[in-house]
Amino acid sequence: MLAVMKTLLTFSLALGLLFSTAAATAAPEISAEAALSDLRLLKRSFVALHPGLYRYATPAHIDAEFAAADAAVAQGASRAQFYLLATKLAAAVRCGHTWTNPTNQTPATKALLAQRTLPLVLRFVAGRLWVAASASPAVPAGSELLAIEGQTPAQIATALLPYLRADGSSDGKRLAQLDDDANGGAMQRLFPLLFPPEPAGWRLQVAGEGLGREVRVPALSAAAREQALRAAGWHAPDPAWRLAVDGDTAVLTLPTFAFWNGKFDGVAFLDRAFAELAERGISRLVIDLRANEGGDDKLGRYLLSHLLRSPYTQP
Repeated sequence: MLAVMKTLLTFSLALGLLFSTAAATAAPEISAEAALSDLRLLKRSFVALHPGLYRYATPAHIDAEFAAADAAVAQGASRAQFYLLATKLAAAVRCGHTWTNPTNQTPATKALLAQRTLPLVLRFVAGRLWVAASASPAVPAGSELLAIEGQTPAQIATALLPYLRADGSSDGKRLAQLDDDANGGAMQRLFPLLFPPEPAGWRLQVAGEGLGREVRVPALSAAAREQALRAAGWHAPDPAWRLAVDGDTAVLTLPTFAFWNGKFDGVAFLDRAFAELAERGISRLVIDLRANEGGDDKLGRYLLSHLLRSPYTQP
């Protein structure tokens, strides 16, 4: 069985695995030999190409993480197990731009990640787990989940934390990835691999009187989940830049600065927006960057050029 991994260490880590279907039924999806070969390739790529490999992690720590991964694949591995291993190794670098980005995977890995998802839109708030939208009548929007498959929100966060990306000790950013939004999605991408559902679906404990009530929700493919949520009235947040004016107050919403290879002209948008603000005499401006993880630094600097009254030199 041949396993081929591609790594891209320019702001993200992409992993692709191609598998032969000729293996015996009892054999693992990825042989030990192929998995170890991929891990060696990944480590060499980290050492040779990652400029910040040892910024937050010591060589001994990285060596120990790879040694543990080698031991984990000694008898071979499934695609899900190997994806989780690669995700944990990427997270061990403690760099927010190094991760197993699902958009950069091969069709086989994308299919794996889209195979089973929770039919819910989830939010972690102050250590509690809330349902923001639902495609399951058994768990209406606004419900609080006390546990999924016996795992409390705190236990879920602890289990997923080693797989989440962020710079250094920024655990706040890691925990934010548990939310179902454009910068998160760990509950739909990683949780189903770590806690796969039974045939009848996932077992949920929903808050209510006493110990609450137990329900089951089905595992849906990513496409079926989105379709069911839309049918229930949910719509994904709009990623577009926009300017809204209400009286003498304007809200400039900039969900991202990442437009790689896109056609959107952020500079021209900002010029038009600030020209409109000046023309209408708007005295109050709110800039909403809550969903913005960064991207093209030029856009951030250009935004500042519209806000600063005098030249500023960064120390």
